[in-house]
Amino acid sequence: MHLLPPFGDLALEDISTEAVEQWRRGLRVSPRTKNKLLRVLNGVFRRARRAFGCRHNPVADVDRLREPRRIDLDVFSPEEVLALVRAATSQQTPRSS
Repeated sequence: MHLLPPFGDLALEDISTEAVEQWRRGLRVSPRTKNKLLRVLNGVFRRARRAFGCRHNPVADVDRLREPRRIDLDVFSPEEVLALVRAATSQQTPRSS
């Protein structure tokens, strides 16, 4: 889906590093997904080297993008927050004077 439209009609030897970088710039996906797609394309060229003797790998010269650190947050829903507020209010003991 991402690789065939820009590269499907080209011979591997005709794909340049600049073409790979231009393709990546045009992708409308996250940096993480761009890096994943770059790894897939790199795998294609590595396989072509082993299977067919292709010596050209334009992906090897493309720098990977920095990926923002992923933080998994477990947040309460509005209903859960309200339930906590109700529970806290009902469990408070009156202050002694």
